[in-house]
Amino acid sequence: TSSNTIVKKLYKTVLKYPELIPLEEERMKSPYHVMGWINYLDLVEDAYNNTKIDTNQKKKTTNKMMDIFGHRFVLTEEREEIQYDLSRLYVWIGRRAVEYYLPGSYKIWKRLLNFQLRCYGNKTNKK
Repeated sequence: TSSNTIVKKLYKTVLKYPELIPLEEERMKSPYHVMGWINYLDLVEDAYNNTKIDTNQKKKTTNKMMDIFGHRFVLTEEREEIQYDLSRLYVWIGRRAVEYYLPGSYKIWKRLLNFQLRCYGNKTNKK
């Protein structure tokens, strides 16, 4: 099914960044530990924020380097793909936490909703 395909892609994203593997393993060992989920979300959010280009910088940002989980990337078209992967990963991690393990965790719900609002905002069709 399509949801299995999405989950496989998200796990492949985790595997791209070996720094996430211990966090993923820890979530499987102790899934009811709120701070573990928050630390996991914070790490992915920091990586996502590192992919953003400062709009105050000059246009000459095409050769700027970014560091994500210790991997260096040149800011090119690849940046948008990395941002997309990390945003989907963040949402997947947050939803998994609140849907299956910690549905009453206000801290995780709040982080998840704030992140989604920041990333996706009000992208409704205005007529």
